[in-house]
Amino acid sequence: MKRNIIIIALTVSIFACLYTVLNMPASTKQCIDYECRTIKMPLYLKALDFIDRDLNYRRIAGDITAGSSDDNDRVIGIFNWVNKNIRKNPKELPVVDDHPLNIIIRGYGTEDQFQDVFTILCVYSGLPAFFTNVYNNARSVRYPLSFVKVDGKWSAFDPYYGICIKMKNGHVASLEDLMNDRSLIDQNVSETIMYKDIPYRELYYNLKPVSGEANIRPVKQMPIGRMIFEIKRAIKRWL
Repeated sequence: MKRNIIIIALTVSIFACLYTVLNMPASTKQCIDYECRTIKMPLYLKALDFIDRDLNYRRIAGDITAGSSDDNDRVIGIFNWVNKNIRKNPKELPVVDDHPLNIIIRGYGTEDQFQDVFTILCVYSGLPAFFTNVYNNARSVRYPLSFVKVDGKWSAFDPYYGICIKMKNGHVASLEDLMNDRSLIDQNVSETIMYKDIPYRELYYNLKPVSGEANIRPVKQMPIGRMIFEIKRAIKRWL
């Protein structure tokens, strides 16, 4: 009898602790036209939303790359999908910045949001990817550009302007290819495209070798990746 009471007490205590933890206050941020607000919610709801996004990214990436035979096919398939399904943010609609999955749901986004969706879907397809700012020669203008490791080499992509530079054999050009042969840029990037009053092509002329292994933003969308990130961050705070 005493043993049963102890078991019941432990069970009640465990459920009480779980209830308390799962209902701890949490929050997320949403920015509309660059004005941000904090949305409060219980921890369990934030966790459920996180898992829901993870499962949806897996489903979308899986659907896009189904039947792809190699890295090259996967990255081109994802690039074409993003370029087709995400539209440039209409001027009459607000710029909304929250979770990348919502960009897919809304169907429109800004330059960096295109890159965000593209690199996340690449990572979920097993392709190391990240996006970062590139600059013109004078470093007066910056622009977010995506980088994906395809068959062991980094390549540049811009789903916002629909630029995916390929070699004659249909394989995407690596950064080394672009830096060694500027004609690849001239043939694939129109000189008429302007970005903030500079020729967009100049951003490609100024590309340099990259190393994206340390960039973990897309990986943070995955439960394990997020867990590792939070553990590392906690350790840094303790040290």
